[in-house]
Amino acid sequence: MAKHGCGVSELKAYNVTSSSHANPLRLGELSDFSHQYLCDSPFTEAVMELERMKFHSSLEDYTSSVSNRIAKQEGEMRSRRGESPTMLSMKGKRKLKYLVSLARTYQPYAFFQARFDNTNTRSLIQELSMEERRMFGFDGRDIDWEYYIVNVHLPGLKRELFR
Repeated sequence: MAKHGCGVSELKAYNVTSSSHANPLRLGELSDFSHQYLCDSPFTEAVMELERMKFHSSLEDYTSSVSNRIAKQEGEMRSRRGESPTMLSMKGKRKLKYLVSLARTYQPYAFFQARFDNTNTRSLIQELSMEERRMFGFDGRDIDWEYYIVNVHLPGLKRELFR
């Protein structure tokens, strides 16, 4: 990268991850790997059936789905106590507001409609000697996404969350 930056007025971007062509990580795969990890290594001792992740096409769709889910949970709790189900409780409304706030924060990432291009990185790799290629090892085609997500990323995230 230093080679390409010396004396050249054009700024090049280098994407050292998967590309949309060589070795993509699709959102569905990420969801499957995460589900696999959480089933194999749950965060709590409580035994529960994990549902597959549901994808939403918009923030409004997400908000409606979460609101219905909270209402259903509260309705089940009320009926067990012999109470009649009503609208969301204050606690349910706070929970919904919090979850929608989080969703708004992550909206640019969750609904990001782009593909990354690693053309510059592949060109740079081609210019390296075999020794340099072995030394730097940043070819996105070599990433084993399942291994990385299940054995590196999620365990690290879990470690940080429960520190």
